[in-house]
Amino acid sequence: MSSKVTHRAVAVVGAVVVVLAGVSACAGSGGFTIPERLCGVEVSPDLLRPLLPAGEEFEAERKEPASDRRQCVVSVDGKTVLSIDEFSGQRGFDAVEHARTTRPELDPQKVPAVSNAAIMDGEFVAVTSCGGGGDQSAHVLDVSLPGPRKEAGRKREALERFAVSYLPHSLGAANCTR
Repeated sequence: MSSKVTHRAVAVVGAVVVVLAGVSACAGSGGFTIPERLCGVEVSPDLLRPLLPAGEEFEAERKEPASDRRQCVVSVDGKTVLSIDEFSGQRGFDAVEHARTTRPELDPQKVPAVSNAAIMDGEFVAVTSCGGGGDQSAHVLDVSLPGPRKEAGRKREALERFAVSYLPHSLGAANCTR
């Protein structure tokens, strides 16, 4: 009987090692690994890397604070460095106009690669109609970098590249069809 327990313990430890080895596919700036999925959504580690500081420990935590909201909080060494918020079933709006009205100090600009998206210092917002008609069929993606505006402004282009590549995978995970 004790050999079964030992085999199970070895199997569990082996499974953990396999999972950790699978995550170590792409080394980050520090001692951590950048995964190919964040909170269940495919990402490009090469596009995520410039948004992250050097560090030892990487964590991506998925939260669902409401039925129409998913959130992925990315931390390095226990400090939040990236927040991805997704809202479904929302009323559509013009992302650039909204940003210019509510956050003019962040210098909002239209994102050429996305039909309804704004890039700002430290934030990207895209609004996508998910078909099905109606006023409340939009998906809103909000990707933000917490921290000082000056630092976030230096990462503006990297944030735009990451968010534009993340958007189609986000829409797929949310079952949003256009």
